[in-house]
Amino acid sequence: YHDPEMVICDLKLLRSLPEECLNDGITESVRIAAISDQSILSHLNPLAIDYIMERSLSIQKSLVEADPNDNGVRNLLYFGNTVGYALEKISNYNMRHSQAIALGMLCESHGAFRLGLTDCDLSTQISSALPNVPNLAFSVDEDSVFKFALLDKKIRDGAISVIVPKSFGQCFLKKISFSDLKKLISLGLEIL
Repeated sequence: YHDPEMVICDLKLLRSLPEECLNDGITESVRIAAISDQSILSHLNPLAIDYIMERSLSIQKSLVEADPNDNGVRNLLYFGNTVGYALEKISNYNMRHSQAIALGMLCESHGAFRLGLTDCDLSTQISSALPNVPNLAFSVDEDSVFKFALLDKKIRDGAISVIVPKSFGQCFLKKISFSDLKKLISLGLEIL
């Protein structure tokens, strides 16, 4: 893996994309807002796409540069991925990636709260910030999600690092056991 030498964003091209593609980008910006900068939420409209892109990419860049080997703070960028990737696989990739990540963020936030890892449940705030929260068009159970969650790249030394909200715009990493991960998933799925 090599970091890019340059990132080019053609805002004219972005503005020409279909609404569902713009919503994909908004989902990613909501994720960045949730983990690092709540102020991004006040700019979530098509007219502020330049600010949203600059701020989101700046945060991503700083986290990647601070953790080039992907062993620490960079993992915050994966908020929603543990459950989101599992949902994508369970759906046989019949849902948009951003929809899976959106549901993953809701599930992981609520699950962390219900498990007692935090006093903060961001699921309502995340849901209201997203342009359209998808409904699951298929049944899902905790065992299936857990099975795929065990493939997560944040697993090290028999535990997994989960992203836990402290408040909107501030999250931290917490290592938990696989049995606690299964509980987090079960509790988080309650809201989907």
